[in-house]
Amino acid sequence: AGRIKAFRERIPSIVLDVSNSVSIENEQGLLGMAFSPTNPDVLYIDYTDRTGAVNVSELPFDGHVANYQGERVLLHIAKPFNEHNAGTLVFDGAGLLYIAIGDGGGAGDKFNNAQRLDSLLGKVLRIDPHPNGSKPYSIPSTNPFAKSSASVVKKRPEIFLYGLRNPWRISIDPSTGDLWVPDVGQSTFEEINRIPAAGGGTNLGWRLREGRVPFKGARPRNAVDPTYDYPHADGRCAVVGGAMYRGARLSALVGSYVFGDVCTGQLAVLVPNGGGWEARALGVKVSYLTAFGTGTDGELYATSFEGAVYRLEPAP
Repeated sequence: AGRIKAFRERIPSIVLDVSNSVSIENEQGLLGMAFSPTNPDVLYIDYTDRTGAVNVSELPFDGHVANYQGERVLLHIAKPFNEHNAGTLVFDGAGLLYIAIGDGGGAGDKFNNAQRLDSLLGKVLRIDPHPNGSKPYSIPSTNPFAKSSASVVKKRPEIFLYGLRNPWRISIDPSTGDLWVPDVGQSTFEEINRIPAAGGGTNLGWRLREGRVPFKGARPRNAVDPTYDYPHADGRCAVVGGAMYRGARLSALVGSYVFGDVCTGQLAVLVPNGGGWEARALGVKVSYLTAFGTGTDGELYATSFEGAVYRLEPAP
């Protein structure tokens, strides 16, 4: 609905209320937030405005309250439909901001946005949020299309990864810098992608591929198959990306990627296995699972449409 709250000694207080500025149809709303590791005086948010466009903004933050009146919009991305907004914001250790955004919605990515390099839709973007002259942000020199040569199709330099339908929700492994990118499928498969820290420019296949199978057209020559995919079976319908576990409470999970599915609520992990990754069920369910979060200590939390926040704990 557009509100961020802080819980200090279990007492909630409003950090930000943008409920008058966000659209909340279907998959819209206030979808992401992140604090800069290099500047504690700002908060970054990702939301759909009243026109349905995705906004990524920087707000002044005094440690208690964010000032919406001081909003500095970094990106304003128009969309053809109200779904597939993605929304995750995450910083790497160098202070670069990664932004997950869906293909714009509509069945089958009607406008082929995910494969188009002149569109910001269906991508993971990477920017330096500091202004560059009259521009609200800078392009990291190591972005794959930062220095693309002149061509008929302009390649947007903000693009880090492409070929995504609705990446919900991305995360960075704090130990390796690897980027984990789940992607919600359309009708058959859900997928999870592990991208090495230096893996920018990867084509993850959508809309030509859904998981490892054809969807609309031949497999792109430069496409990368998912690290793991699973079919819509046993009630599963939409992947919820989590994080690589680097905490201390659950020693058996260290080095495993935790994720879940919206429809079943079942949590699972991907564990290394002979050069690949193997999925294992955790035997834990979160009804109406929506997202995961990681504490400063590396411990994992899960949220639910029912309003609860859960912390993963060792079995008794």
